Amino acid sequence: MPTLTVDVTDLGPNNVGALGPAGLDEEQMSKVVNALAAPEYSLPASNRWICIDGRCSAKEMSRIDARHDADPQTAGSITITETAASYMDDPSTHQPQSVVTAELTRSAVADGLEVVLHGDKLNGKGGCKANALLREVLRFTDDNIDILAPRLWQACQRMGLDKWITEDDIFTSARNGNIAANDEKLWDCTAEEVVDIAVAGGAEYEEFEGEHAEVMDREDHTEGAFNKPRFNRDHAGGSRPLQVFSASVGKYRAEVFRRAKLHGWTEREAALRTMRAKLFNRAAKKMLMSDDAPIGIIGHS
Repeated sequence: MPTLTVDVTDLGPNNVGALGPAGLDEEQMSKVVNALAAPEYSLPASNRWICIDGRCSAKEMSRIDARHDADPQTAGSITITETAASYMDDPSTHQPQSVVTAELTRSAVADGLEVVLHGDKLNGKGGCKANALLREVLRFTDDNIDILAPRLWQACQRMGLDKWITEDDIFTSARNGNIAANDEKLWDCTAEEVVDIAVAGGAEYEEFEGEHAEVMDREDHTEGAFNKPRFNRDHAGGSRPLQVFSASVGKYRAEVFRRAKLHGWTEREAALRTMRAKLFNRAAKKMLMSDDAPIGIIGHS
């Protein structure tokens, strides 16, 4: 099998969150970076899509040694990421969040994906930041697009999306998302109601445990997935537990292009959906992480 590599970069300035490597020395961070592409933490991807959240549920932790695959991740799972991406499309296509949530969840489930939304022990069904802050992330994306776009475009080129889209599409998508964020009639449900609608459409719900302890971001350009529960178990000691955000962008790209064939989407439509999902994920992490938080891009040598 090809060797996995880690290319360390950053999310750019103006991150507004508190999560990051504060308190860790260079040696500790080096160990975390080196672990990101270790074979024990990079497994074949399942069809069970979860959030980028670095925390785990009790069920995840209980099944560590029984798993030979790992669950791919995207912000808020498929339902939330694809709602954000849909709001980056032409404003004439925008529908209320309740409608979009139901349609996107049912479609993903019908296409063979297991969709898992989460909350946490403290906030219940409102415990997923990507869900609860979706509208704010769309605004933040447009406000920071001059920072996000050049880095995102490099990633799109790396993934071969530049065959069908241009960098201008990133700016247009951010503007469309901001229009959606400011359209009051679209936002007709709470984060808790989003979970209920998704579950009614075939999604699962689980609760993550503990506090956030993410020190960096992991962006996987392969079609594998991050063995988050084992990483968390192996990095639970020391002065504090260590977690990372992880986004399975390579696997997501493969799924979108697979589903494009099922639904008759053009390759440009598939590329736009992939880019918009990636843009939402990066913007969400900028809102959650500090300026000194690195990002490790996982690829093949």
